Amino acid sequence: MDAILARKTPYLLFRDGRYCARRTVPPKLRSIVGTRELREPLGPNRRVAIERLPVALITINARLDHARHVLAAGQGTEAAKAVARAAPMTPSEMARAHYNEQLALDDALRNSGPSWANVGINDSYVADLRAAASGSLHDEQVKLYSVASSRGIR
Repeated sequence: MDAILARKTPYLLFRDGRYCARRTVPPKLRSIVGTRELREPLGPNRRVAIERLPVALITINARLDHARHVLAAGQGTEAAKAVARAAPMTPSEMARAHYNEQLALDDALRNSGPSWANVGINDSYVADLRAAASGSLHDEQVKLYSVASSRGIR
């Protein structure tokens, strides 16, 4: 009769009555990620933790892939340092960054003289910003705006 041995589930860690997904960060990526390992909580139930493990590993691997991209994009350049984040920006972080950029632009225009009053409001741009904030903006439009904003075009 063959004995079935339970093997250890890779990347599943049990500490203090809770399960979590755990991956070590490669040494060359630690300065970008900011830690030696990445963990995602999975809960106290082993069966549920094993079900949630693949999604948690996808999240962790996405953070590691982003760090690899930042490292490859420009090691040591100012541009790489500006985008060196442990994870991609969330929609609310993108909206906040865009809002702050628009406030800075508005402040510069207002301080440049009375000509700022002649600037109109682009209603379609406002509608697209609202769609982006709600999450209903199409990927093609998001890419178009990200390319345009990187070139200083709105």
